[in-house]
Amino acid sequence: MNKVLNILRENIFLIKLTIVLSALFYIYFNDLIDWNLIKKGLSNPKLILVFLLLTFLQQLVGSARTKSLLFYKNEKLNVFKINNITWASTFLNCVLPTSIAGEVYKINKIIDNSDNEIKDNVVYTALVSKVLTVISLVIISFTALFSSQLENKESQFFLNGLILFCFILCLLFTYRLKLYKLAHQLYKKINIQHTFIKTRAYNFHIYFNLLFFNPSAILKPLLLSIILQILNLISILLIVYNTKEVSVNSLIQLSQVIPLGIFASILPISYQGLGTGNYAFNELFKLVNIKNGSDIFTIYFALSYIFNLIGIIPFILFTLRKK
Repeated sequence: MNKVLNILRENIFLIKLTIVLSALFYIYFNDLIDWNLIKKGLSNPKLILVFLLLTFLQQLVGSARTKSLLFYKNEKLNVFKINNITWASTFLNCVLPTSIAGEVYKINKIIDNSDNEIKDNVVYTALVSKVLTVISLVIISFTALFSSQLENKESQFFLNGLILFCFILCLLFTYRLKLYKLAHQLYKKINIQHTFIKTRAYNFHIYFNLLFFNPSAILKPLLLSIILQILNLISILLIVYNTKEVSVNSLIQLSQVIPLGIFASILPISYQGLGTGNYAFNELFKLVNIKNGSDIFTIYFALSYIFNLIGIIPFILFTLRKK
C-alpha cells in the first residue's frame, strides 16, 4: 500500500497530464471545438472586464468565508489581507504544475499573520471550505431544478441524485453531535500517546465545538459559499449569453447543470480543471440541447487564468515585504 502511495505521489504531475491530454484529445478528435466561438468570447472587452470584476468579488467573498471559519480574534488579519494572500496563491497555481504549492503558500502566509492563534485552524478552514463549496453547488442546482425541469430521462436521475445527497447532508447535520461523540469514544479507545497527534486531536476538538455546537457559526460561511458560487455561475452564464444564441429558459436550465460542471473542474485530478472541465461541460450542456459546451469552459478557463496571473502583484509585494 505504501509503495502504491509513493508511486502516485511521485508521478502526480504525469497522472494529471495524462488525464488532461486524454480529455482534450477526445474533444479534438470528436470535433467539439469551435475556434470562432472561443475567439468571439476572448475578444469581447466588456465580457472580459465584467468577468474579472465578478471573479474579484468571488475572491473577496471567499476571503470573508475564510475569516469567518478561522475563528480568530486577530484584527490584523482582515478580509483584504486574506484576499491578497489568496490572490498570490492562485498566481502560484498558474505557474506551477500542482495546486498544492499554492495551498501551502496560502496556509503559511495566514499562519505568519495570525500571532498567537491556533495554527491548526488554517488547515481545518481549508478542508471545511471545500466541503461547503460542494454543498453550495448542490443547493444552487437543486433550487434551479424547481424553476425549470429538464426534458429528458437524465434529468430525473439527476434530480433523484440531488435529493439523496441533500437527505444525507440533513442526516449528518442532525446527528452531527452523536457522530462526533462516537468518533471521540473510538479515539479514546485507541489511546494514542504520541504528543503531536494528541495536540492535533485537541485542537480539532476545540474547532469542532466552535463550528458545530452553535448552528449559527456554520450558517454565515455556508451563506457566503452560496453567494460565491452564485457569482461563479453568473460568470459562466455571462459567457454563454455573449457567445451563443440562447433563450432565458435555456439559461435557467443551464443553472441546474453548471454547478456539477464546476464540481468536476475543481476535482484535483487535472491542471485547474483543464480537460476534465471541458469534458464535463460538453456532456452537461447536451442535457440542455446546447452544443460545444467545452468551448464555454475553455473561455472560462482562459479568463480565470488571466485573473490568477494578475496575482503576481500581491505575490511580489509579499515577497519584497519579507525581504
